[in-house]
Amino acid sequence: IDNIDQAFTGSAPRTVLFRRISDYCFPSEAAKQYCEIARHDYRETGKKWPPANYYKGEAKAWRIFIDKYPWFPGTDDSYYRMAFSNCYKGKIRLSLENIYEYLDKNLSDNDASDYIAYLLRWFSLSAFSHFEDFPDLLNLNRLLSQNLASMLFESKPNIQPYIDSLKWLKANGRLQELLNISQNDLLDLYHIANSIKKYSSYQSRIKILNAYFKQNNRRLQYHGFTELFYGNLPLDIDIDETADEKWLRHPNDTSEIVRKMCNKIARMYNQYKRKNDKKVMNYLVAFTYYMYNFTPRKHTRYLYELKKKLKN
Repeated sequence: IDNIDQAFTGSAPRTVLFRRISDYCFPSEAAKQYCEIARHDYRETGKKWPPANYYKGEAKAWRIFIDKYPWFPGTDDSYYRMAFSNCYKGKIRLSLENIYEYLDKNLSDNDASDYIAYLLRWFSLSAFSHFEDFPDLLNLNRLLSQNLASMLFESKPNIQPYIDSLKWLKANGRLQELLNISQNDLLDLYHIANSIKKYSSYQSRIKILNAYFKQNNRRLQYHGFTELFYGNLPLDIDIDETADEKWLRHPNDTSEIVRKMCNKIARMYNQYKRKNDKKVMNYLVAFTYYMYNFTPRKHTRYLYELKKKLKN
């Protein structure tokens, strides 16, 4: 196709995807340059973590490519490879700037977002994160690392910073999309956090939340609620460690956090069973059922076992 590369240049956004790779890939100079920088055929490897054949100097080449062909269908892949390369070389600020540039773009092909999201999670959960230079990372760190499920049962947790970060996320639609957080998720999380702030006893918190969940009668829509409710275990892998797509979407073992919550509920239930306090026992049973509905099935084994135990 003559002049196909003109479709990838200029300032006007391209909003319609090509129907087939063959429509733009093989006749274009952009595709040829992409393959030269990536050091593999356009369809040879697919997206991988770490990026296939990464090497020193790659980031500069991707910078030139993106500036020249901002609307090439593989430009989203160029961003995640560029951001990874800069991070791998220790250029943290530059890598974060790459990520935020990607977030500001409205690319028609954006299936590299899972990899961009993983890299952003890695920054926010890593000890060396430049919180003073990137306040967004501090907000993400609070949301991703703090465990609401645990704070529900603490007497005086410091919940206000978490609430402030929730408000920040509510105003940042692009990051909501990147983290798979819906407006309903944010509303549910805010009610949970606000109940922790407002009531000092976990019995009162659970009572209020049970009424809220019953009234709204919602089930989990996205895994984002789970990530922000249960929190994340410390991120203990190197940036270039191989991880499959499933790991990228669910970077930490939520099941372990669910198990700890279930053990805590079981101990409390037995405590009130000995006192024959059926009111609190019923609160805990109802709360367990609601949490079962709000947790993806692959993490519900302990909740399912707890449901059977409490039912008996």
